[in-house]
Amino acid sequence: MKRLIMLATVLILSSPVGAQPLVWVSPDWEADEPARSRKSLMFDILNAIYEPLGYEILYQQFPLKRAQKMLLDGEAQLLGATPSLQDFAVPYYPIINQSELVMYRVARIDLSDGVEGLQGLFGVWPALKNDALTRRYPFLEGMAVDSSAEAFSLLISGTRPIDYYIDTSSRMAATMEKSLNVYEPGDFAIGQLSVEPHYILFARTTEGVLLRKLFENGIKTLYCSGDLVDIYDGWATPMPDISPSC
Repeated sequence: MKRLIMLATVLILSSPVGAQPLVWVSPDWEADEPARSRKSLMFDILNAIYEPLGYEILYQQFPLKRAQKMLLDGEAQLLGATPSLQDFAVPYYPIINQSELVMYRVARIDLSDGVEGLQGLFGVWPALKNDALTRRYPFLEGMAVDSSAEAFSLLISGTRPIDYYIDTSSRMAATMEKSLNVYEPGDFAIGQLSVEPHYILFARTTEGVLLRKLFENGIKTLYCSGDLVDIYDGWATPMPDISPSC
């Protein structure tokens, strides 16, 4: 109750309070760098929003289901960046756009007609993407595996009849860079399937709704001052298509 009263005071008066820890949990993207440390795009944005209000961002990384549970149980206050998820309060503004890529065997697949070229073939993807993929592309045939590294290895090794591997651009790039698998680059190609907004999510509680409002107000303030553009430019990352009225 005390925490909620302090949050309400911040929202109403827009004045700093005593240092309050805000636990930010991001999914364990295995090798995804944008939320890896205090030196990151998303940390810079969150810190610019909440630090002037007297909050300290404490970053932790966990598998997605664990991170979701922490938010629902009140062990964390911020989750993301992730696609929009049910059961959570989603802000109006995304924090990043994430490209979704497919790596495929060129001898088996023609993507000139887009994602429909995957119909009738068998793919693989990390389990954390399973719900979003099967909802967006119900015709996909394939299987979800534990990690991006496992998905990539299955495609490259040829030990199973895998035709393609789907993942976000940052995870795919990092996975390929770390992998020790040897393959002939000419046998594979990479295409873009979609660009998906990712958000910082909040619990559907009084506290979560207040923190979401602070986030939305902070994004608008940073955007209108020009500071938000500077943060994205500093990390050489395109800013999502947002246009708050100033």
